[in-house]
Amino acid sequence: MMIGSMACMLVIGAMACMVSMPFAARSQDQASDPFAADTLSSEPPVRVEMRTTAPLRVRLSEDLEPDDAAAIRSVIDARPGWEIGARPHYEIVPNPEFFEHILLVPIKGMTDDTLSAFDPALQKLGPMSVEDIFEYYAEPSHEARAWASNVPQPIDLGFASHPDFLPALGQNLDRFYRRKALLALESSRGYGNGSAVCISVETPLDDTCPMPGPDGWNTVPVDRPAYFTVRSNSARLDSFITVVMITPNGEIVPVLAQPARAQRYGYFDPEEQSRYLFADNLDAPVSLGQPGRYDVLTIVSDEPIDPRIWRLRQGMGAHGEFCRNGLERNLCRAMIGSNLASEYSGSANIARQILWATAYRGGTGYVTNGTLAELGVSRWQAQLFTPRGRSPLGRSGRRGPGLVWLYNFEKSHKCGGSYLGDGFVLTAAHCVSKAGMKDLYVRLGTRNITTGGNSFAVQSIAVHNRSKWSSQRADVALIKLRPSRRLATLQQQGKLAAIPIAQGRMSALPRGSTVTVTGWGLTGAIAPGGDAMLDQEGNAQRNPRHLLKANLSVRPTSECTAFSSYRFFSAGEVVCAGSGTAGRDACFGDSGGPLTRSVRGRRVLVGIVSAGIGCGQDNTPGVYMRASRFTGWVNRAKSKLRRVQSGFHVVS
Repeated sequence: MMIGSMACMLVIGAMACMVSMPFAARSQDQASDPFAADTLSSEPPVRVEMRTTAPLRVRLSEDLEPDDAAAIRSVIDARPGWEIGARPHYEIVPNPEFFEHILLVPIKGMTDDTLSAFDPALQKLGPMSVEDIFEYYAEPSHEARAWASNVPQPIDLGFASHPDFLPALGQNLDRFYRRKALLALESSRGYGNGSAVCISVETPLDDTCPMPGPDGWNTVPVDRPAYFTVRSNSARLDSFITVVMITPNGEIVPVLAQPARAQRYGYFDPEEQSRYLFADNLDAPVSLGQPGRYDVLTIVSDEPIDPRIWRLRQGMGAHGEFCRNGLERNLCRAMIGSNLASEYSGSANIARQILWATAYRGGTGYVTNGTLAELGVSRWQAQLFTPRGRSPLGRSGRRGPGLVWLYNFEKSHKCGGSYLGDGFVLTAAHCVSKAGMKDLYVRLGTRNITTGGNSFAVQSIAVHNRSKWSSQRADVALIKLRPSRRLATLQQQGKLAAIPIAQGRMSALPRGSTVTVTGWGLTGAIAPGGDAMLDQEGNAQRNPRHLLKANLSVRPTSECTAFSSYRFFSAGEVVCAGSGTAGRDACFGDSGGPLTRSVRGRRVLVGIVSAGIGCGQDNTPGVYMRASRFTGWVNRAKSKLRRVQSGFHVVS
């Protein structure tokens, strides 16, 4: 098997790699090189023939705000190993889960990572666009097993407005290019003398090299001590052996650095002593704390490598006291992100081996029963949520009821809403509060709340003055989104459209007429007064990723007002609707969402999800605020929110 310039062989029942390591030249003009030989030491000048290494290219999404794009461009322009251009290796885009966050996304098929997936079930052939990558991680199990796939993971850089955003962007760019520059130093011509590297989770004793590899890879379980033993037939007794790892996120981790020795730990054989030299980290094993692919670089050199080199970072400049010989100068150039490398006198062999730190790979995610809403509904359906600042398909915090890990998107979901156009969203008053306003966001333009659509910050909120009354309660609120050019873009693309409030004859709701409720609320039946997080069978409740719908029948208002739980509402301001039989109903998390009706082929808004008695119970209809009775209030609330800059307001 061939991996790059490595020839892998079995060594006494364990996988190891024989690595050919003649040094290959890299170079460019030396005049601007801070590590040129005559600027750092008095050693005899070496022949240097310099050339540039190809830069990494990045594309900026058109969805970025102009000010954000300009700031990002300035960071990229300041780095010699990066450029903005066609056929990009990476793309910088707004996070579709939380648009205020910016993502750095590797483009599959454009980087140098051409390995197959660790888990064949997660193998994706061919290149993938950014949209393809997001869609792939819409499956919850894929996020949990991302390290074992060959699909790039987007990197969340955080808020574009945060003072740490640009430094975080720069650090990630530096790590990617540092990895590229270090791997470019790998020997690439011929298969002469080489080294075998044994990586194990036990101390190698006698003539064994225990290395687990049931999947056919060099593998070490995550968070287990890893022992490295290098056996080299390219080293001399006065040689030095250095091993460093490049982690999945691009950090450099020194593993060992020591003189080559004739005797291997715990084992001595005259024939092997004459043929090989050894080095190991048995006294100081390392733990691989992050699952995924690691690049292991083994360097055999005439002189020891100064360990301070591995701490160099972008912009640090020349360090003559420890970037002394040709090998160290090339390593220093790579560590500071320079796109220069040189040929030097002396011998040094650099080789790469691939190592995987493995973690548990669970099964596929759950499947939610229900009817998917039509594509067109996503043009006006809104989601209210409080983002957790992490991947929507990641897990955080404690287990929920039933000892089930809930996904972040389930924990962040609050309510539904209806887009009325011009940046306004109609919802239920009990879905919003003054205290929670600063953490509230609205997502528009998608049926899948884990990957799609666009999220918007809230600028101001108006609630009805009767929203908390003990009688004639008006559970209505209006949200004004923070202005953004993305609203206009979504409308132009046909992904966003206002739903009209039913007026006049359209607002008539004869008994038995069909209305449709949509939302991402809980999907299991709940008994009146029962635990909202467990269904009637005691199973943990889940939120669906995809928008669901339920067709209901309009019931006489008296059927609702007969329940004491609905005594707070005025009969003339509500729609009473239910399925008549158990199973179809709105539930917790659907509040504030739309109740619509088709009139002459056109959907109109007739209600706002407000209250229910349990979920999915026989002959127990739910209460919806009748939208047509609040058109005057909506117009007054719009006028109020247009006049004010921000804040939480009560409108009568």
